[in-house]
Amino acid sequence: MELLLISISLWILQCNLVQADSIIHIGAIFEENALRDEEIFQLAISDLSLNDDILQSEKITHSIKLIEANNPFQAELPEIQSIVDPVHKNCMRA
Repeated sequence: MELLLISISLWILQCNLVQADSIIHIGAIFEENALRDEEIFQLAISDLSLNDDILQSEKITHSIKLIEANNPFQAELPEIQSIVDPVHKNCMRA
C-alpha cells in the first residue's frame, strides 16, 4: 500500500455566490491497492472540515484519483487535470 503521489494542491478561489469565503481543493492520486492510504486521506479531510480553529469560513472539497499499481505514467497531466476540474466547475456553477 504505497502512496504513489499525493498532490496537495491548494487553490483558494473567490466565488461570490458560494457560502464560504473561499474554497480549498485538495487532490490526491493513489495506487489502486492503497485503500488504507485513501481512508486516511479522507479522515484527514474530515478532521480539517470539522476544525473551526483552522477553517472559519473556508469550504474544503477533495478528489481522489486511483491509478494502476506500478504505472507512474498514468499520473501525468490528464489525471492531474481531473483533480483541477472540479474546483473550476464549483466556482463557475456558483
